[in-house]
Amino acid sequence: MELRDDGPAARTRAAEGVLGRITTAWAGHKDFAMWLVARLRAETTVDLGVDFGFSSFCFALPGIGHVYGIDSFEGDAHAGFRDTYQEALRGQRELGLGNLTFIRGLFADVAKTWNRRIDILHVDGNHAYEAVKADLSEWARFMKPSGVVLLHDTCVGHFGVRQVFDEIPYPKLNFHQSHGLGVVSPDAALIREIAATFPDLVEAGSVRLEGSAPAPAALASPPISQATARMEPMTLWSDFQQHRGRLIHKWDQYFPAYERHFARFRNQAVTVVELGAGEGGSLELWQRFFGPYARIVGIDRNPAAKASEGQQISVRIGDQTDTAFLDSVLAEFGPVQIIIDDGSHVMPHIHRSCAHLYHHPRFDPNGVYLVEDLHTAYWPEFGGGYRREGSFIETAKAQIDELHAHHARGAFQPTPFTSATLSMHIYDSMVVYERGRRGPNQALMADSAGVRPVRIAFRHAPNGD
Repeated sequence: MELRDDGPAARTRAAEGVLGRITTAWAGHKDFAMWLVARLRAETTVDLGVDFGFSSFCFALPGIGHVYGIDSFEGDAHAGFRDTYQEALRGQRELGLGNLTFIRGLFADVAKTWNRRIDILHVDGNHAYEAVKADLSEWARFMKPSGVVLLHDTCVGHFGVRQVFDEIPYPKLNFHQSHGLGVVSPDAALIREIAATFPDLVEAGSVRLEGSAPAPAALASPPISQATARMEPMTLWSDFQQHRGRLIHKWDQYFPAYERHFARFRNQAVTVVELGAGEGGSLELWQRFFGPYARIVGIDRNPAAKASEGQQISVRIGDQTDTAFLDSVLAEFGPVQIIIDDGSHVMPHIHRSCAHLYHHPRFDPNGVYLVEDLHTAYWPEFGGGYRREGSFIETAKAQIDELHAHHARGAFQPTPFTSATLSMHIYDSMVVYERGRRGPNQALMADSAGVRPVRIAFRHAPNGD
């Protein structure tokens, strides 16, 4: 394998354009954030205090873990009161960051339903002493044993951040640039490595390598539950078992897939469209699962489905193959983040809906498209059959090639599906598509010089070397 270094820039021109237009006190920490994510191979990063999204964009290193940016997006007394949500979403769309989820809400409220262990926690909300301490105590309980906590604005004298930082007797150091960034970890070797890697940025006398024993008071809080530690709480399955509302038809194997692909949308301003409202029970299930900011839209041919309407739930009557009708629904409720096809299960109907909706301008470029009950793809009465042309399973098989088109060496060309899709997942009777704007993927390398792109060329060696 031959590696050719493409230079020191680890971001594309589009990324530099997005980051460059944001006025932020966080700019000087970009390189360190990217280095830390790559160094830890961080699976989960939580950014408390997103503002216009600069820090979240820096943490969302392509191909490594998932970043959750949490904010009210209403500003505060320190930064000023203004709505930054749409601007943050705009930056995410331009960067095509499928591994970044913005959650609109208060830190404490989101923590009530949080269920993931955290590798990196960045605290940059209200900077008053009590507020910083409360945020840290609320979220530190979710940290992995070797996780890293970052505290921004440690060098702003009238804020309370530095006092909280000074009270934490874990190994730590402080960066002096861009209003200061405190770095805390139980891993003294990691703190030593950071200090050696970024010596010019470390505040003199701020490196502390002792004190990795019991959890400090500033970090103390009840331990995460055993169920949460497994990171598969299956709350939707539990809710289904306790459901006593309108009728729901679901196969039991669907619920782990729902949890896996829909979890990042919980407690957000998400719009979910389900083709096939039935008797309305699943609409009620989605309303409870996605939370108070969600909007659930059911589509069905049966006018009786309108009876399912209620708080956060709307139903529109029409045919899933009627593209003009589908346009009207997305025009009314879009942009849509999740589309679930639980409609007729007839192959031509599934194809027509998916072909029209998947690339629809009102379907979120980072959304999820799910088709279920695909056992009918093997049933002739639904237009299916084993390896039968026109079966949606056969379409999904062909899409695996489309997903890899950039590696086909000209055997076939990339399609709109190639550039719009980050991944596809095939389960028993279900196919799930994770969208995300992308071009050819980028190989990266990371070492003491930082993170940078490389080109990889494989050479065939007859002797197998």
